[in-house]
Order: sequence, then C-alpha cells, then structure tokens
Amino acid sequence: MKFQIFNEDQDKQYYANPYYNESRDTDIIKPTKKDKVSFHRLVEPSIENDTNSFITKTFFIRYAEELVVLRDIIKFRTEVEVKPGYLDTEFFLKAELYYQPPPTNNFSRCMNSALAL
Repeated sequence: MKFQIFNEDQDKQYYANPYYNESRDTDIIKPTKKDKVSFHRLVEPSIENDTNSFITKTFFIRYAEELVVLRDIIKFRTEVEVKPGYLDTEFFLKAELYYQPPPTNNFSRCMNSALAL
C-alpha cells in the first residue's frame, strides 16, 4: 500500500514529507518455524522521497480471508502558510492498494526461491 498526505490551496496540492516510519507488526505475529519465509514481509516498508509517500511492506496473500497485519507508524512533515483560518486547513490521506497477479509460469519455482531466503 502507498500513503500520501496533502492539503489543497487554490487548485494546488501540497504534499507532506514522510520522514520517519516504524513497523510494529512483528511484535504481534511471531513466526512458528524459523526456517520458513514470511509471505507477509517480502519487502520491507520504505519512504519514497520522489513522490512524498510511504510504502508499506510487500506481502503475498495466498488464500481468501487471510489476515495480514499492518501496524506502521509514519510521521509526515508539512508547512502551512499562517493566515486567517489556517487552523481550519484540511488534510487528505491518499491510500493506494497495489495488486499484481501471481506468476503463471514457474509459480512453484518462485515460491521455492522465496523459501530459500
């Protein structure tokens, strides 16, 4: 998932800059076997400075109603011009969920290579 925070002023969007993130989902779900890879943490969460966004961990959902814990703390920094009514400035949270179908060719090979990590 990708998150951005912005405010609008006269048809312009001003994006807040993420500067700190902390992931606490590993405190909740502990792996049962050390030799198994976690399909719920394939790629670590990160801050993307080019688009002023935070990207959560990359996870693979293998079956319906599978629980994936997202417990991230993100801090954003922004500036607002001090003028009458500035305390009423509205901020918007944009959240995008990305999806990619699993590979159709050599799917078992991809899964086995993930297990080898």
